[in-house]
Amino acid sequence: MVNFLTISNIKSVLRLIKELAERLMLYVKVFDDVALEEPIEITELKRRLPNVSLPLNPTDEDLVPFGYMCVEFTEPNISDIPIGMTLSASIPEVDSLTGKMKRTYTLKPMSLKEETIRMSNLRQQRNKLLQETDYLMTVDVFNNMTTEMQTAWTHYRQELRNLPNLPQLNFFNIPWPTKPE
Repeated sequence: MVNFLTISNIKSVLRLIKELAERLMLYVKVFDDVALEEPIEITELKRRLPNVSLPLNPTDEDLVPFGYMCVEFTEPNISDIPIGMTLSASIPEVDSLTGKMKRTYTLKPMSLKEETIRMSNLRQQRNKLLQETDYLMTVDVFNNMTTEMQTAWTHYRQELRNLPNLPQLNFFNIPWPTKPE
């Protein structure tokens, strides 16, 4: 089957790309290269500057006359976060080497509320994965599997059930079991 790109499809793809690009970039109000507030998204920036026509991806050159700067996206390293800790994003600061606004991340102890929310999210996701495979445990389906597949699916589902009880559970690097094929 051949797929043809129509003008409608192209416009949809371009609209999606624009939305994704806008969501990734953050902007901050500045004075003398000091951030005055938390970063904002493009929709809020446009709301604050209603009489300014901004390009698709505004740069510092576009924004400095209005007292704003772009915040470079810096992805935090989540693989080495100790158990019971979380990341806290700073108010962006100007990087002395590049002159660009950057946001840094620091470790802080996870609050009981945050830990409860993360555990609840983990259980919801785990329950969804269990529900997706519930039909495999019905007598008709289970008995028609090979012994190896029965063992694999039983083991997978047990690993899912054990996740919330892991003693050293790191919410940033959850060891989700692999589904049998």
